[in-house]
Amino acid sequence: DMLLAEVARAMQRRGLHLAGSIQATAARRDGCRCGMTLEDLATGHRIDTFEDRGPLARGCRLNAHALEEAVGLACASLTPGIDLVIINRFGKREAEGRGFRPVIETAVDMAIPVLIAVNTAQSEAWYQFTGSEAASMTPTRGKIAAWCDAAMRVRQSSAHQPPHLVDPAADAG
Repeated sequence: DMLLAEVARAMQRRGLHLAGSIQATAARRDGCRCGMTLEDLATGHRIDTFEDRGPLARGCRLNAHALEEAVGLACASLTPGIDLVIINRFGKREAEGRGFRPVIETAVDMAIPVLIAVNTAQSEAWYQFTGSEAASMTPTRGKIAAWCDAAMRVRQSSAHQPPHLVDPAADAG
């Protein structure tokens, strides 16, 4: 989450127009680490996606309505002027066909590059969703920055086709 947030901030400082959302774990008084806030990258609007069900509650504390609000904001910001979509995670909701899936689909249809972290538990669902259209890379600042640079070069060219994710180190050897 922190790495994607850093990448998003760096891309915004470069003047790129972003859509999607990044996640920050919100500090909570009760010591629970699962408080989450999603920040819409196009507007800066923050949405608390943590459902406080009390200190003894177990299981998922995701507020599905708040998540859908974040998805709606991201969908509304997908315009031809967007350079890059960053989504904090392809997680359980996306694996089930909900969550940020419409944002991903719309961005791909518009030939806008999408950078997304995939929860390991959902990798099979990710590959079923993307088929051979996506590849993966080791999540390091340098590799992500190199991919973003390549995506922007392609985006600015007449082809408007995002590059496949590749691991630049794999080409070196």
